[in-house]
Amino acid sequence: LKLNKIEMTRQYKERVFQFFKTNPLTRDRYEMLKKLIRFKNQFPMIQNFWVADDRIYIQTFMERDEKYAFYICRLDGEILGKRFIPVQYSDPTRISPAAVADNAFYQLTEGEEDWELHRSEF
Repeated sequence: LKLNKIEMTRQYKERVFQFFKTNPLTRDRYEMLKKLIRFKNQFPMIQNFWVADDRIYIQTFMERDEKYAFYICRLDGEILGKRFIPVQYSDPTRISPAAVADNAFYQLTEGEEDWELHRSEF
């Protein structure tokens, strides 16, 4: 399986720094943390993956219109297609709870008072 490399973006770096600057657990140490955080020139090729329905669903860091690229592959690695799916994050580096089943991406996001289930077809 060969995927394209994606260059690290300024926007992603800014989101990470903003998270550490405003998070109650890290904001008091932000200046120290800022000096320690280093970014590579490129994102890892794979952000997440799920195996379901005799397929591998690979989420990458490729982002377009607030959606992320997913490659759908056979179990032997042959790429069957690519889809852009909306993905929610609890912080810039951590995806909200998610699963793949029945050719769809399911995700729980925290609402005002309770959790909401979102479903996106591949």
